[in-house]
Amino acid sequence: MISMTPAKIKKRIDAFQKQYEEELRNLAEEVLQNRIIPYCKEHKLSFVMMNGVPRLVNQSNEYVVLPKFMRNLFEVTDDHGDHLMYWMNDFKFSDTTDFNEADEKHHKKAYTDRSLASLVFSPAFALLR
Repeated sequence: MISMTPAKIKKRIDAFQKQYEEELRNLAEEVLQNRIIPYCKEHKLSFVMMNGVPRLVNQSNEYVVLPKFMRNLFEVTDDHGDHLMYWMNDFKFSDTTDFNEADEKHHKKAYTDRSLASLVFSPAFALLR
């Protein structure tokens, strides 16, 4: 009989976790290659995950609304709450895509004509407390 020491049990659990993460990463790569990249190429968009949020950027370096299949995909989770899209690599359609510029344009548009008081009480500022 093989003794089941805590160290041996932990080693097996770690191996299972590694295998699980590898399979999840492989699935995410398959979805990226077979679904997201073809969509991006067809619509001339770039894909990036920013702070765990998927973003599509057009050739003018502006965010575009995610298509329904990507919004649904973002919600796909396993029993442990792992979002499949968190495991995806970024994809750029063009080397001229500037995600920082897209982010800046988005924030300028989102906060234009907002008073300082409205910004201070916004949900984003609440997180800084």
